[in-house]
Amino acid sequence: QELALDLEDGERADSIELRLEAATTLVLELRTTAGETPNRVFYSTIGADGSEARTGFALPDTDGQLRIESLPLGPAIILLRAFGFAVVELPAVVPSAPLRVVVAPEARVDLSIPTLAGSGRVLFTLERTGGGVFREPANPRGEFLAVNGAAVVAGLPAGDWTVVVKATE
Repeated sequence: QELALDLEDGERADSIELRLEAATTLVLELRTTAGETPNRVFYSTIGADGSEARTGFALPDTDGQLRIESLPLGPAIILLRAFGFAVVELPAVVPSAPLRVVVAPEARVDLSIPTLAGSGRVLFTLERTGGGVFREPANPRGEFLAVNGAAVVAGLPAGDWTVVVKATE
């Protein structure tokens, strides 16, 4: 949240009151497809307005619970990636009961564009057959950059994907 202040030289702002919106914690119960608890998780939360609310690394507890704190109330999208596993894009409403999440092994794309080898850059997305763009916690917009004709995208869920070139340089 923001509070704008317009101060003159030597002026003192007394009795500034900042009212924060309510925020709360979202609890995720994580398991791998093999029933184990993932050891490291990178996450990003996106609010209903499309703004990124919180990003971070966390370690689930021994019961597989991961707590994401200080989230604004209301609908959100959680982008979650456990090390070595595919990204999960999870719709959520804060607050809610704990959400169960199963993470599956990741797929990976090694993209090569021979005509751009050694020079040039390409902005691209990975679009899922049936709708949706692959996003990850470090890249919630889902736009990737191939430099010198090459890029690697890891953390993909299994499925059919199409590489869509957005722009070239």
